[in-house]
Amino acid sequence: MSNVRDFPVGIGSQLAGKLLTNIKLIVADLVSQKQLCRIELSRFVRLNTLLSSKAGGDRVELNADLDSLSSNFFREFSRSEYALKAAGFHNGEGNAQANWAAFALQVEPYIQNPGDASVSEAIKFILHEPPKKQIIRDGLIQWDAAEPNHNSQAENLFVYIRRVRNNLFHGGKFNGHWFAPERSEALITCSLVVLKACINQIVSTREAYNG
Repeated sequence: MSNVRDFPVGIGSQLAGKLLTNIKLIVADLVSQKQLCRIELSRFVRLNTLLSSKAGGDRVELNADLDSLSSNFFREFSRSEYALKAAGFHNGEGNAQANWAAFALQVEPYIQNPGDASVSEAIKFILHEPPKKQIIRDGLIQWDAAEPNHNSQAENLFVYIRRVRNNLFHGGKFNGHWFAPERSEALITCSLVVLKACINQIVSTREAYNG
């Protein structure tokens, strides 16, 4: 994982402007919570990859956009986790904990064939460029791939989405400035797309989410 804190736009300010426009459109759509799964993620990811080619030149900070996006992600994740528990996807008596594995079994068919290009692109991105897990090794903070090995692709996917949340919440991606902002932006955006799409696939979670 790169620790680049901003990314170069030496390939042209016009292209950088298009990227920032795309990001603003994505954030606005996420905040409004309407037509989330119609986001042009494939175009965003391709453009983001192109801009991270380290061609040199001026740099564009994404901190303000990432602050807004991460705030929205925390809100959506909390709301989704409540929806799981309220819909019966929990671990039973005792501590109220969401059972993501049980939920994954229900949405596995959808994850295998989402029928929506933006959701499919988001799933592929998370699985092919998954977030790493922050660990302590030899007294130092390091990153470990820690790949999940569940039989369910949906369950592996939710492990990664929860890891995105954990990395944000526990200081793995931010300590006053963003680490690898272009990668963080892509992972948070893709996680939001998948999370919202899956919640909407099950009647009980959708009703709990909207209730």
